Amino acid sequence: MQHHNGRYRYTPSDLVEFFESSFAAWMSRLHLDYPQRVQPDLEAPEFAILAKQGIQHEHTVLAQLQAEGHDIYAVPQSGDRIALTVAAMQAGRPVIYQGELAGDDFTGITDFLVRVEGTSALGNYHYEVWDAKCVRVAQPAFLLQLCCYADLLEALQGRRPVRVWLVLGDGRVPQSCG
Repeated sequence: MQHHNGRYRYTPSDLVEFFESSFAAWMSRLHLDYPQRVQPDLEAPEFAILAKQGIQHEHTVLAQLQAEGHDIYAVPQSGDRIALTVAAMQAGRPVIYQGELAGDDFTGITDFLVRVEGTSALGNYHYEVWDAKCVRVAQPAFLLQLCCYADLLEALQGRRPVRVWLVLGDGRVPQSCG
């Protein structure tokens, strides 16, 4: 969650936090508004380990896509990441890694945006989201995140993606959630 120019911007992770615990979401908002009044609990060390494993899995998926010869555009970590993502989409880049999407009160960084055939405001193609998760079984929270990304994509490309995808840590091909 971010507060900028008098507006709140939420991420798919904020939506998941609310889905799992409205109290935790309320506390996150309280900390954002009044950082001197309340401090978040220290993160448990096992969460850092899980986060590291998630990043490693994402990099494994990236390396696999590169090994298969896919043309991948990695959105730079600096600059206007939203504008860079939109420009890459308008240019029809086949795979966009770490693209940032935004619309209204939501923003989020996708793992992969993959170009597929089908008309949209972009031309004769549109994008679907691939989200890398190092677990072996899909969880409802993952689908909630993917739906949020689908909404953000719809606003940018003028059509809702037909499918969204999970790339789980079991080594299987991506699984469609659409």
